[in-house]
Amino acid sequence: MRPRVGQAPRPRAWAAGPGERLLVDGTNVAWAWRPVRDLLVARAFGAAQRYLVERLAAVPALAPAGCTIVFDGPPPAGGPSSRAGVQVRYPEPGQSGDDRLLELILATAHGPFGVRLVTSDRALKDAARQLGAATASGGSLLDRLDPGWRAPGRPAAPDAPGSGKPRPSRGDTERWLAAFRGAPGAD
Repeated sequence: MRPRVGQAPRPRAWAAGPGERLLVDGTNVAWAWRPVRDLLVARAFGAAQRYLVERLAAVPALAPAGCTIVFDGPPPAGGPSSRAGVQVRYPEPGQSGDDRLLELILATAHGPFGVRLVTSDRALKDAARQLGAATASGGSLLDRLDPGWRAPGRPAAPDAPGSGKPRPSRGDTERWLAAFRGAPGAD
Protein backbone atom coordinates (compact mmCIF):
# COMPACT_ATOMS: atom_id res chain seq x y z
CA MET A 1 0.00 0.00 0.00
CA ARG A 2 1.51 3.34 -1.04
CA PRO A 3 1.19 6.40 1.19
CA ARG A 4 -0.78 9.35 -0.10
CA VAL A 5 1.08 12.49 -1.15
CA GLY A 6 2.23 14.37 1.96
CA GLN A 7 1.78 11.29 4.16
CA ALA A 8 4.86 9.66 5.72
CA PRO A 9 5.47 6.07 4.64
CA ARG A 10 4.51 3.47 7.21
CA PRO A 11 7.41 1.43 8.54
CA ARG A 12 7.48 -2.02 6.99
CA ALA A 13 6.38 -4.85 9.19
CA TRP A 14 9.83 -5.90 10.32
CA ALA A 15 11.04 -7.72 13.37
CA ALA A 16 12.83 -10.89 14.20
CA GLY A 17 10.62 -13.86 13.46
CA PRO A 18 9.22 -16.18 16.11
CA GLY A 19 12.10 -17.97 17.81
CA GLU A 20 14.63 -15.73 16.08
CA ARG A 21 17.21 -13.82 18.11
CA LEU A 22 18.19 -10.35 16.95
CA LEU A 23 21.90 -9.45 16.77
CA VAL A 24 22.64 -5.76 16.24
CA ASP A 25 25.89 -4.26 14.97
CA GLY A 26 25.56 -1.42 17.48
CA THR A 27 28.34 0.80 16.21
CA ASN A 28 27.15 0.52 12.61
CA VAL A 29 23.55 1.42 13.53
CA ALA A 30 24.69 4.19 15.91
CA TRP A 31 26.65 6.03 13.21
CA ALA A 32 23.62 5.95 10.88
CA TRP A 33 21.20 7.55 13.36
CA ARG A 34 21.51 11.32 13.78
CA PRO A 35 20.85 11.68 17.56
CA VAL A 36 23.30 8.90 18.37
CA ARG A 37 25.86 10.01 15.77
CA ASP A 38 25.87 13.49 17.33
CA LEU A 39 26.76 11.93 20.70
CA LEU A 40 29.53 9.88 19.08
CA VAL A 41 30.96 12.95 17.36
CA ALA A 42 30.95 14.70 20.76
CA ARG A 43 32.88 11.68 22.08
CA ALA A 44 30.06 10.81 24.51
CA PHE A 45 30.38 7.11 23.70
CA GLY A 46 28.68 5.82 26.85
CA ALA A 47 25.69 8.14 26.36
CA ALA A 48 25.39 7.18 22.68
CA GLN A 49 25.39 3.48 23.48
CA ARG A 50 22.92 3.91 26.36
CA TYR A 51 20.52 5.83 24.09
CA LEU A 52 20.51 3.06 21.48
CA VAL A 53 20.09 0.29 24.08
CA GLU A 54 17.24 2.15 25.80
CA ARG A 55 15.39 2.56 22.49
CA LEU A 56 15.85 -1.14 21.66
CA ALA A 57 14.59 -2.16 25.11
CA ALA A 58 11.50 0.03 24.64
CA VAL A 59 10.32 -2.09 21.66
CA PRO A 60 10.34 -5.70 22.92
CA ALA A 61 8.21 -6.87 19.97
CA LEU A 62 11.24 -6.40 17.69
CA ALA A 63 12.83 -9.57 19.02
CA PRO A 64 10.57 -11.96 20.91
CA ALA A 65 13.52 -14.34 21.52
CA GLY A 66 15.72 -11.45 22.70
CA CYS A 67 18.27 -9.03 21.33
CA THR A 68 22.04 -8.83 21.64
CA ILE A 69 23.79 -5.62 20.65
CA VAL A 70 27.53 -5.61 20.05
CA PHE A 71 29.56 -2.39 20.13
CA ASP A 72 33.13 -2.01 18.87
CA GLY A 73 35.98 -1.48 21.31
CA PRO A 74 36.06 -1.80 25.07
CA PRO A 75 33.08 -0.75 27.22
CA PRO A 76 33.13 3.05 27.63
CA ALA A 77 32.82 4.81 30.96
CA GLY A 78 29.12 5.21 31.71
CA GLY A 79 28.22 2.76 28.98
CA PRO A 80 25.06 0.69 28.95
CA SER A 81 24.44 -2.54 30.77
CA SER A 82 22.22 -5.40 29.74
CA ARG A 83 18.56 -5.04 30.56
CA ALA A 84 15.39 -7.05 30.10
CA GLY A 85 15.34 -8.31 26.53
CA VAL A 86 18.61 -6.62 25.46
CA GLN A 87 22.08 -8.04 26.14
CA VAL A 88 25.04 -5.70 25.63
CA ARG A 89 28.30 -7.25 24.45
CA TYR A 90 31.76 -6.03 23.47
CA PRO A 91 34.56 -7.82 21.62
CA GLU A 92 37.33 -9.54 23.52
CA PRO A 93 40.72 -7.76 23.49
CA GLY A 94 42.26 -8.14 20.03
CA GLN A 95 38.90 -8.98 18.48
CA SER A 96 36.71 -6.69 16.34
CA GLY A 97 33.01 -6.13 16.87
CA ASP A 98 32.38 -7.92 13.55
CA ASP A 99 34.40 -10.92 14.78
CA ARG A 100 32.32 -10.98 17.98
CA LEU A 101 29.05 -10.89 16.00
CA LEU A 102 30.18 -13.77 13.76
CA GLU A 103 31.27 -15.71 16.85
CA LEU A 104 27.79 -15.25 18.36
CA ILE A 105 26.19 -16.43 15.10
CA LEU A 106 28.40 -19.54 15.12
CA ALA A 107 27.50 -20.23 18.75
CA THR A 108 23.81 -20.37 17.84
CA ALA A 109 24.21 -22.42 14.65
CA HIS A 110 22.79 -25.56 16.27
CA GLY A 111 20.70 -23.85 18.94
CA PRO A 112 16.95 -23.73 19.39
CA PHE A 113 16.50 -20.39 17.60
CA GLY A 114 17.59 -18.62 14.45
CA VAL A 115 19.52 -15.38 14.22
CA ARG A 116 18.84 -12.14 12.33
CA LEU A 117 21.84 -9.79 12.10
CA VAL A 118 21.12 -6.09 11.74
CA THR A 119 23.90 -4.17 10.01
CA SER A 120 24.48 -2.14 6.88
CA ASP A 121 28.02 -3.51 6.54
CA ARG A 122 27.82 -5.50 3.30
CA ALA A 123 30.85 -7.70 4.00
CA LEU A 124 29.53 -8.56 7.47
CA LYS A 125 26.08 -9.37 6.02
CA ASP A 126 27.68 -11.70 3.46
CA ALA A 127 29.73 -13.49 6.14
CA ALA A 128 26.67 -13.83 8.40
CA ARG A 129 24.57 -15.29 5.57
CA GLN A 130 27.30 -17.86 4.87
CA LEU A 131 26.93 -18.95 8.51
CA GLY A 132 23.16 -19.31 8.11
CA ALA A 133 21.94 -16.05 9.67
CA ALA A 134 19.22 -13.90 8.18
CA THR A 135 20.15 -10.23 7.78
CA ALA A 136 18.48 -6.83 7.76
CA SER A 137 19.81 -3.34 7.19
CA GLY A 138 20.46 -0.92 10.02
CA GLY A 139 18.01 1.45 8.32
CA SER A 140 15.19 -1.08 8.61
CA LEU A 141 15.75 -1.23 12.37
CA LEU A 142 15.85 2.56 12.61
CA ASP A 143 12.56 2.70 10.69
CA ARG A 144 11.05 0.82 13.65
CA LEU A 145 12.82 2.79 16.38
CA ASP A 146 12.34 6.24 14.86
CA PRO A 147 9.98 6.32 11.84
CA GLY A 148 10.99 9.91 10.94
CA TRP A 149 14.75 9.38 11.01
CA ARG A 150 15.33 9.32 7.24
CA ALA A 151 16.01 12.49 5.33
CA PRO A 152 12.96 13.56 3.27
CA GLY A 153 12.89 11.82 -0.08
CA ARG A 154 15.37 9.12 0.97
CA PRO A 155 13.77 5.75 0.28
CA ALA A 156 13.91 2.81 2.63
CA ALA A 157 16.40 0.10 1.71
CA PRO A 158 14.88 -3.21 0.64
CA ASP A 159 15.32 -6.08 3.10
CA ALA A 160 13.09 -8.75 1.63
CA PRO A 161 14.89 -11.82 0.31
CA GLY A 162 15.61 -11.42 -3.37
CA SER A 163 15.13 -7.65 -3.30
CA GLY A 164 17.82 -5.12 -3.88
CA LYS A 165 21.01 -5.59 -5.82
CA PRO A 166 22.28 -9.19 -5.75
CA ARG A 167 25.86 -9.87 -4.73
CA PRO A 168 28.04 -11.21 -7.55
CA SER A 169 29.73 -14.55 -7.00
CA ARG A 170 33.49 -14.91 -7.17
CA GLY A 171 33.05 -16.52 -10.60
CA ASP A 172 30.96 -13.56 -11.82
CA THR A 173 33.62 -11.13 -10.71
CA GLU A 174 36.43 -13.13 -12.31
CA ARG A 175 34.53 -13.36 -15.64
CA TRP A 176 33.90 -9.60 -15.67
CA LEU A 177 37.52 -8.81 -14.82
CA ALA A 178 38.74 -11.14 -17.58
CA ALA A 179 36.31 -9.56 -20.06
CA PHE A 180 37.39 -6.03 -19.21
CA ARG A 181 41.10 -6.85 -19.18
CA GLY A 182 40.75 -7.95 -22.80
CA ALA A 183 38.66 -4.92 -23.80
CA PRO A 184 40.32 -2.21 -25.93
CA GLY A 185 41.43 0.71 -23.76
CA ALA A 186 41.19 -1.36 -20.54
CA ASP A 187 44.87 -0.84 -19.72
